[in-house]
Amino acid sequence: MARLASSKQSLVDLETSLETVKVKSPVDGSIYAERPIATEQAINAAVERAKAAQEKWAETPIVERGKYMLAMLEALIAMTDEIVPEIAWQMGRPVRYGGEFGGVRERTNYMVEIAEAATALAETSGKPLADALT
Repeated sequence: MARLASSKQSLVDLETSLETVKVKSPVDGSIYAERPIATEQAINAAVERAKAAQEKWAETPIVERGKYMLAMLEALIAMTDEIVPEIAWQMGRPVRYGGEFGGVRERTNYMVEIAEAATALAETSGKPLADALT
């Protein structure tokens, strides 16, 4: 079985030290994954990139953010068959209990729905969003 933790590359290009962190599986005690530890400079650079991304995200209209969130949700759900065994190997949680994605779907859909409704309320009231909700 291909393991995500050992087969996927980091999503962030980070300078790493020679030290590694090992993930020991509670399933059988084996080393499930081993990853290099990022340097302090690489971590600081990643935080700065995240701050810049958050500023851009904050400028994105709520309806558009909702579309991104729903697309992310569908991508996550499509990976369920890969993610559930990952959780089992890394946490020792039986695969049969890997159905938490239904709850993730419900919460994501709900949050997108109420964010759009709240934005519409603010637009029709002419008040800032925080004031329109009180």
